[in-house]
Order: sequence, then structure tokens, then C-alpha cells
Amino acid sequence: MYRLGHGVLRPAPDLFVDRLATRASADGANRLKELISSGRYGAVIVNYAWMSGMIEEVREATPEVIWVCDTHDVQFIRGSTLDEGGPRLWVDPDAQRDAELAALRGYDAVLAISEADEEVFRRFLPGVRIVAAPPGCEYARLEIPSEPSVPPFRFGFIGGNMSANAMALEYLLREWWPQILRVSPGSRLTVAGSVCRRGRARKAMSGQHGVTPLGFVPSLRSFYEGVDVVLNPVLVQGGLNFKSMEALAAGRLLITNPLGALCLGEGAPVIVADEGTSLSDHLEGFLSNPLALHRIRSEGQQWGVDRFGEQRAYRELRGLLEGI
Repeated sequence: MYRLGHGVLRPAPDLFVDRLATRASADGANRLKELISSGRYGAVIVNYAWMSGMIEEVREATPEVIWVCDTHDVQFIRGSTLDEGGPRLWVDPDAQRDAELAALRGYDAVLAISEADEEVFRRFLPGVRIVAAPPGCEYARLEIPSEPSVPPFRFGFIGGNMSANAMALEYLLREWWPQILRVSPGSRLTVAGSVCRRGRARKAMSGQHGVTPLGFVPSLRSFYEGVDVVLNPVLVQGGLNFKSMEALAAGRLLITNPLGALCLGEGAPVIVADEGTSLSDHLEGFLSNPLALHRIRSEGQQWGVDRFGEQRAYRELRGLLEGI
């Protein structure tokens, strides 16, 4: 009734404590017992901390097994920046945080996919081994054309059907796209991914000059080959933003905001636009000097591959598993 009173018809999405109580199953726990009893496995990697209920009984009976949680995000940090589902009663952020941390304390190692997540885990989980395990990005690597791009530049945004992506698209269309068109009226923005199906995203794109919704694309390569600049404001903090990592690996200029830069890590060669920075100033510089854009694309790709190439990305995780 509370949500109906605020005009929200859909049910509220599960919180962390809801998922912790419901996602694990007795069948899953029994199957896990069978696999471990075979003696073939020295480690178990659990996807998401809310699946921890499935392993409690098994873990106590198998002290010789290394238990690892692949967190994907720090859920209580993500929840603090994403009011997904609209208004709801009786949400206690401290209870969400405490439940997540309590679940993670039961593991021998916790995987962090970004520097920001690693810092949070080290602060809240003393005594637990924190393993840096960002995803590798070499699958997205493309050759950068030898000739600099000629204005007007081609802009792109890509995202799945998630609230965070719809929020980001609304923001860039409201705050960034008007600035871009003032400087370069002939610019075009291609929006790819299933975010195009989301109602608020369709509404935000409706009537926008120069904006083309593609929807789902079968090939990331074709999308990135068709753009010079990727726009990706990050409004919800959660792990590592894959789109930003892919954009750098593909050799595209990335324009993001301070939170997006934080998720990538220190030193990323990207354009950071915030409330106090005029995006149009950066764009005017690239319009007058396309070689500068070409240079930062090359620097960004090298930085991305150095940081998220497979050798470095999986180094600590390999060390953990090889030590079993």
C-alpha cells in the first residue's frame, strides 16, 4: 500500500537480506556436497555473497576446502547509490551492510573486481584474504585507425536493461548531449544494448536530435568500430564498470564522471566531466586538433590493456588457486 500510495505499481526488488534468505536451495546444497565428497575439488568459488546460505553446512564439514566468494560488487555500496524500485518502508542500510559482511567473513578469500571494492573490503574485513580479480578486457581490443578521426565525431553509449544504465542515459542526454550539439551540431549518438527497451530510456531518447537507438547488438566489435567516443557517466557505484574498461580496450575516447573514473582506478587517461567542468571545452580542443583525440585514444588503450590485460587481471587469482 505504501508503494501504491506513491504511484509505484511494480513490487520492490529484493534487498540483500531477502536474497540471502531465498536464493540458496536445499537441492543446490546437496549437489555441492556430492561434488566435494568426490575428492576432486580443492576450492569452491561462490558467485555472490547472498548464495552463502547454501554452503554453511558443507563448509563446516570440509575444512580442507578453500572457500572463495566472487562478490561482483560491494552490494551495500551499490545499494547506497541506487534507489532501485522507488519508495519502500523499513529499509535499514546498516542491516544490509552487516548481513553482507557477516556472510563474507565465512570465506577464506574474497574477490574484489576493482580497486575501490578492494579498499572497502580491506577496511571492513580484516583477517580475510582479499584478492584483486578484475575482469580481463583483451576480448574488446581493436586496432585504432592510423588516421585520426575527422569531426563531427561519432558518439556511443551501450548498456543492458538495468536501472543504473537507464539513469546514466537520462543523465548524459540531459547534461552532456546539449553541450556536444552546441559545439558540434553534426554529431551523432548511437545507443546500443537492451537498455533501449526500458521505458524511461525510450522516453529520454524520444525527440532527441542525432540519437539513434540500436537495441541489442550481436557484436561488440561492430558497435565500437562505429564510434569514436564512448559516453559513460556512472551514477551507481558498483565494482568495475565494464563498459568503461571495454571502451578503453577498444581504443575509444572515454568520457565519464568522477565516480566513473574512481571505478576504473587512479591514472586512467579519460575525460572527466562533472558539474564544475565544461564538456564543451574539451570537445572544442579535439575539434580543432583531432590528433589530440587520436593520441588520448592510444594512451587509453595502452593503459587499459596494461591494467586489465589477462596476465595482470588474473595474476592474484591464479596465485590463490595454484597455492591449493
